[in-house]
Amino acid sequence: MPAVVLYYLHENSIKINKEDIKPLLIGLALVILLCGIILATVSSMGNGFLGFDGLVVGGVQGNLGSTHDNSYNPDFGYYLLNMGNFISSSNTTFVAKTPALNNPTPLSVLVFLILIVGALLWIKRNDIEFNKTKIAGIILCLIALATFSQFSSSITIILAFFGLLLIGKDSENKMGYLMLMWILAYMIFQSYYIVKVNRYIIPIFPPMIYFLMIGVDEINAKINMKKILPIILIVFFLIQGFAFTMTFEETNEFNAPEKMTDYIKANIDNWSDIQIGNYNIRPYYWYLDLNTPGIEIGATQKIIDSGVSYYISNHKQKNLTNFTEIKQIDNLYLYKRNA
Repeated sequence: MPAVVLYYLHENSIKINKEDIKPLLIGLALVILLCGIILATVSSMGNGFLGFDGLVVGGVQGNLGSTHDNSYNPDFGYYLLNMGNFISSSNTTFVAKTPALNNPTPLSVLVFLILIVGALLWIKRNDIEFNKTKIAGIILCLIALATFSQFSSSITIILAFFGLLLIGKDSENKMGYLMLMWILAYMIFQSYYIVKVNRYIIPIFPPMIYFLMIGVDEINAKINMKKILPIILIVFFLIQGFAFTMTFEETNEFNAPEKMTDYIKANIDNWSDIQIGNYNIRPYYWYLDLNTPGIEIGATQKIIDSGVSYYISNHKQKNLTNFTEIKQIDNLYLYKRNA
């Protein structure tokens, strides 16, 4: 959203033109409709539980997140310093049950070189002039960086937004500023939050690819063999795409859901006709199909009031009345509703 607003302000200033009102309202309605469909689907899958709502609200309010999460990581520079691993890595390990990427490959080095060289060539070609407005924007961005860990992510994003708004004023490269705001807004929000998972950074890659393509164009303008760089990138990405599946270390730490599923299928004859609640819908939607509503383990009364015949928990339940524990596999517990 900040990126789209920034682009609109660069194109039209603060004034909203009459001819833009109808498209804006249509776009807003489509966004609300799409968000409603997504939220309803996720809510239905999670039996009314939205795991990300606390993340969004906490980020806006300045709350850093839960220190009890397996993915607890207070390092503000985690995503930035590990960007090479996110682009391409040669080893995947598990730290506190959370996948961690290690050892960037030559593909990461190549991508960084293209981005850096392309940016330098672009700056040289455009001969940027620094006036008072641009300097004020740069100062705002520097303040945002300097105070990054002192306030909420929303304040830092607002400072960066107005900084880019001033820097990009009257610029012909409006799309570039949109993409840059996209990256900054998402990076700031996720870096501020102390629960960090590799996949959370995926949304910044579309704008990063945009800048990568600009870098390729800038470099191609300086060399004769204009197809060589795209071909090298394609080859490297193809190799990494097939090789990545071999980077995971072998571990038995995550076999419990499959073992529990095998037990259920072997010992509960009508398992496919009843509801089996669980603490995490992701593995059980895969193993037990769609009849497995997710209910968070702390919502004891919700589990009791639900229509589930069994409940799978990753913690021992002490107050789950009307249910009896019938099986423990590793750190998982299976409870059966009493007749």
